[in-house]
This record gives sequence, C-alpha cells and structure tokens, in this order.
Amino acid sequence: MGARLITMLVLIYAGFSALGIAAGVSVVRKAGYSPWWVITGLIPLVNVVMAFTFAFADWPVLQENRRATRRATTEKSHPSLGYLPAAPQFAPPQFAPEFAPQAGPPPQPRPYGT
Repeated sequence: MGARLITMLVLIYAGFSALGIAAGVSVVRKAGYSPWWVITGLIPLVNVVMAFTFAFADWPVLQENRRATRRATTEKSHPSLGYLPAAPQFAPPQFAPEFAPQAGPPPQPRPYGT
C-alpha cells in the first residue's frame, strides 16, 4: 500500500509540474522571450535571479508596442503643424420611426399585481 501511495503522489506532482511549466512557457512566450527560459526556473537560486530579471526587464513585446505607437503617431500627425488632426465628426444616429424617442411625459408605472 505504501508503494501505491508514493506512486500516486509522484504522478500528481508530475502532473502539476507539467501544468506549471506549460503556464510558464505561455507567459514567457507572450512576454516576447524564448520559451527555453522556463528551464532556468527549475534551477535553484537561478530561478530567483530569473524572476527578478524578467520582472524588471523591458520586455520585447512592450518595446515593439512602443515602436508601433511612435510610428502610428508620427504617420498620423500633420508634417508641417506637428500635431494630430482632429477626430472625425459623425452624424447623430437616425432612428427608425417605430424606435424613435417619443416626446412627452414618460408612461406612469402600473401598480403591482395589475
């Protein structure tokens, strides 16, 4: 009975470890780093240094986002004026006659139970 319990605990531990590694790979990939960095999380003391490095590093995804924002801002700005053009003006919504807002007082609520 003792060997079965140890085997079951090892399988549960392996399953949760696989889920943790999969989640780590997903997070590191979304941050823009290579998924192989997750392996450093398995090495004692190196994993602490890695966590602080990734926490305070300038992620490649954020760098690309800043570059894209800068590019979009400079493309939209007026070259001689140096500012963004005004937002486009939209016409007010047109309602179908049966859904148009009604003028006059709102209908009175009916008493409960009638």
